[in-house]
Amino acid sequence: MIQTAELDHTLIFFSCFLSLTLLAKRTLNIRYTFGAFICALSFVIFDGHYIFGYIILPKGNNPQIATVGLLVFSFLSLGTVCLLKRGRTLDRIFVAGITTSVFATGLLFHFVLVQTVLPGWAKDAAWGNSYLVSVPIEDFKDRCIESKLECWDSQDLVSRVIEKEYDQLIYGMFDFYANKPEIGVVGHGIGSFNDLGENSVALILYHQAGADVRVIADSEGGRRVHRTVRNLFYLLSSVAHLVWLIGGLTLLFFHKKRFAMRNA
Repeated sequence: MIQTAELDHTLIFFSCFLSLTLLAKRTLNIRYTFGAFICALSFVIFDGHYIFGYIILPKGNNPQIATVGLLVFSFLSLGTVCLLKRGRTLDRIFVAGITTSVFATGLLFHFVLVQTVLPGWAKDAAWGNSYLVSVPIEDFKDRCIESKLECWDSQDLVSRVIEKEYDQLIYGMFDFYANKPEIGVVGHGIGSFNDLGENSVALILYHQAGADVRVIADSEGGRRVHRTVRNLFYLLSSVAHLVWLIGGLTLLFFHKKRFAMRNA
């Protein structure tokens, strides 16, 4: 069973390769279309999108940035050609519209799900572990172990014992409030969702009441929230991109056939 992430990446690169093909060719036929699809499929099967990202991006950057960059380059380049009268063809206009729609749809779903729903859900889910805030400090870590959570107190933060990919999030809040004792009780529920690194996906609850500082990290809950939003994002994107590609190409070849019959 093909995963929705791989399907969505295949459709994105299919639109990219169609655009790149029409930068070299004025018209599109079935052979070029099939070739673009095979290139996209091979690119995803052999992890070409990740290899491409690791090659052109500085170390530590998400290779998905390279995928977005290639998509933007594709529709901007083909769109620029379409603005020139001598380079404008029906095929280029259609494919430029398809690629632009693929980019716009992905951007919309990313904003709604990844940048809006995911942080909000992470905040609420992190506060679901707030019952540990009222536990006596001497029982705090034992209760965390019973709940299969990772926890740290103020002494751990002072000693900098946390060795996680998201440790700077925690230390940043601790250092900020260390210089503001007048604030009193504060609490933050956040999520760390860098799924490309180890120990980097978690729901984090930071709570501070005077000298009593508690940090509660829920890795399993973080993976569950992240997985749900991620799967929903790729499912919706795949459906939308399929509609743009199949609908746009079908309409393009329908018009090409009608024009050919009219000129026959």
